[in-house]
Amino acid sequence: MYRTHPRVTRLLGLAFLLLPLAACDDATTATGSADVTAGGTAGPGAAGQANPAAAGSGSSTTAGASAATTPASAAGGGSGGTGSAEIPDTVSMGDLPAPTVSATPTDLDTAPAVFDKANNGNIEQKGAADRWTFTATAGQLLTVEMVSIDHECVQDLYLVMEDPSGTRGEVAWVGNYGCQTYGPFVIEQAGEYSLELIGGDGSVLTDTTGGYNFVPHWLGPFPEKPATPGTEISGDITETLGRQRWTFEAEAGQEVTVKVGDIDHECSQDLYLVLEDPVGKRSETPEWIGNYGCNTEYGPYRIERAGTQVLELKAGNGGVIANTTGRYSLSFTVS
Repeated sequence: MYRTHPRVTRLLGLAFLLLPLAACDDATTATGSADVTAGGTAGPGAAGQANPAAAGSGSSTTAGASAATTPASAAGGGSGGTGSAEIPDTVSMGDLPAPTVSATPTDLDTAPAVFDKANNGNIEQKGAADRWTFTATAGQLLTVEMVSIDHECVQDLYLVMEDPSGTRGEVAWVGNYGCQTYGPFVIEQAGEYSLELIGGDGSVLTDTTGGYNFVPHWLGPFPEKPATPGTEISGDITETLGRQRWTFEAEAGQEVTVKVGDIDHECSQDLYLVLEDPVGKRSETPEWIGNYGCNTEYGPYRIERAGTQVLELKAGNGGVIANTTGRYSLSFTVS
């Protein structure tokens, strides 16, 4: 009698959809455990071919209350989607579940993490772990890109974060097709943090050893600029999980319609449209405009509160659509 582990159910349910995707490149992994590679930034692309289910294994909460707006209508036949690849606005330690795996001190190697460069490590035995440490300041926003993991990103490997108080949270089961970017994690207290890559016991995924490559990054401030209804907006998203915010004034009862123009990569860019009202209430389900949603109208959205509204363009994590940065254009009307 076979018993199906819940994670096996998740893995099998999406495996057939994603088998053609080579999520990770074995050739980019290192041979030395916790051996920091100081040179060169990580190559793009590998992180964009992850199983969407893996993104939910660590953090799945979405900050901000639901905005009471009418559902968007896609006029013009665009196929921009919503929901299936949605990412959180921010993630705190309190959002992360308790780790399901741990490593004994004798199995733990430690090294300082290098930001915006490849950090290469190798899990050499079942249940071993590498700890990567860094210092942070309260208010910073952290992203972690799992660039590659051996065995085409199917290795029993977990990512766990620990804050200065010793609180630990499991970011994701990254070896379950999880080569993508995680976060943004909001730093709530200053001090030393760690990212641990921990090998599993092989009870679900049989490969328990191998190399990996990740890149930590501090997100820059989200730029905010005024926008005028009826005038084209052009922007450029330069960071995975980065954002650009456009503000405008509107009265309660008015309606907003957004017309998306062009998006780079032939309109296949992990990019979302979010509306935010004057008190910070945000769209419950962002419009996934980068999922072939160009030349499409979204809305109308009914304004509930008078004052300064925000149109936010928000990059995804590359878990389904590989391209996370690039240019876009749109316009909007208020009536």
